[in-house]
Amino acid sequence: MIYVPNQLVGAPVGTDVTLHCHVEAYPRAISYWARDGAVLLASKKHGTESAENGYRTHMRMTVRRLAETDFGNYRCVAKNALGEAEGSIRLYGTEDFCQLGLGGLEDCQLGLGGPEKGEYLINN
Repeated sequence: MIYVPNQLVGAPVGTDVTLHCHVEAYPRAISYWARDGAVLLASKKHGTESAENGYRTHMRMTVRRLAETDFGNYRCVAKNALGEAEGSIRLYGTEDFCQLGLGGLEDCQLGLGGPEKGEYLINN
């Protein structure tokens, strides 16, 4: 089973954003991130990490320095001997909170872009 807490995530160009996915599988699953049919490996652009606790895994992927080309659909995928499950997250562009005058003064001066220190999440 896969649970995606935020299926719709918005962030401005130039910021970092973290996508989250929770997997529950027994036997333990092989879990990974994918986009446009390709597996996304850990890199300077995509920081991936996962925390396992028994049959549960919390997957996180940070997309760094967002560009227009980063917007679109991402999938978290889990496979084991019994099958496969996937969750989908749509990442879209938003206006920078500082440009709109909505960011905290300290965050904008530090170049963090908004009230949550560079993370922008829109709950579905």
